[in-house]
Amino acid sequence: MSEPVSVLYVIDELLQLGGAERNLVRTLHHLPRDRFRPFVLTFHVNREVEDFRTLPCPVEVYPVYNLYSANTVRYAPRLLRWIRKERIRIVHTFFETSDLWAGGVAKAGSDAVLISSRRDLGIQRNWRLNLMYRLLGGLFDQVQTVSDQVRDYVIAADRMKPADVVTVPNAIDLNSVPKRGAFPELRSRLGIPAGRPLIATVANIRPVKGIDVLVRTAAEVCRQRPDALFVVAGKVIDTAYQAKLDQMAGELGVRENVLFLGQLENPMELLSESEVFHLPSRSEGMSNALLEAMACSLPSVATSVGGNCQLIQEDQTGFLTPPEDPAAAAVRLLDLLDNPARARAFGASAHSLVVERYSVEAVVRLLMHLYDQLLPEPR
Repeated sequence: MSEPVSVLYVIDELLQLGGAERNLVRTLHHLPRDRFRPFVLTFHVNREVEDFRTLPCPVEVYPVYNLYSANTVRYAPRLLRWIRKERIRIVHTFFETSDLWAGGVAKAGSDAVLISSRRDLGIQRNWRLNLMYRLLGGLFDQVQTVSDQVRDYVIAADRMKPADVVTVPNAIDLNSVPKRGAFPELRSRLGIPAGRPLIATVANIRPVKGIDVLVRTAAEVCRQRPDALFVVAGKVIDTAYQAKLDQMAGELGVRENVLFLGQLENPMELLSESEVFHLPSRSEGMSNALLEAMACSLPSVATSVGGNCQLIQEDQTGFLTPPEDPAAAAVRLLDLLDNPARARAFGASAHSLVVERYSVEAVVRLLMHLYDQLLPEPR
């Protein structure tokens, strides 16, 4: 029997459980150890997060905080020694410093297969990064994108060969999905008034998530459904933006209809007690929050950006609306609030779709298949 394949995952930061971090943790827990032997390298870790503190594999932390750090030179030999010592055959990178520094070092000094994961539509890139990714596109043996829309972006922006870019979606651990109505005490615990229909949004508070559009949508919805309550769960990333949202809610008369809960330890508890999920983002790679809402059997109204278009089956699991269009979103939300039987049918279809395509077992099987395709045959 051949020995397990050693895989080094390199990710810029492990500070909070965002989409990339959450999916990496799930992969590490589900990758079969008789076939693969994982390692993790990161440049900054928050040990207070239990999922990071208890990663099921060896973890190294190098203080290489960005591409321009002096430590990029100092730690390059150390990285190569580690790759050679552990006989790393696959280096799988996440985000810019991991892609361009660790990936470049691994490719220059070893024969490991190099894979880059791309998770957005380039919203945080500047011209320097765009140029570097375009010049170094040939560095990667494969680029794995989180959605077909991100794949199209990478092919166009980085001039990658289409055959070298594949979609590997986010995944859901179905064992962690609560049943509908499993947390009847949640409303009192979070200070949510009883009896009001909940429209849930799970997103960090920053402009790209479009929460200002949500507030305007709430004003439209509440003209017809004054009992509707929009509940937003997420960390405040931009305090000035949060202040703007509070002011806007007051000016539009929906201060009692929009509730900001802050970051929740388990947002799926909220999703399991809500009627509809709403995602007004201006840009998305593939939204973990939308996947979790679908897994919780919620119908969704989301903007037609990025991976939302791949996840939502129009008029079957939810509705897509144009970004920056609160009136269109309001029409679809009112449709679902006023037609609970239709909303339940949409939610059931959404759950079935997640089970079929986006379970962590299905996605890890796809990942292993891609690894096997890229590895050279044993001599």
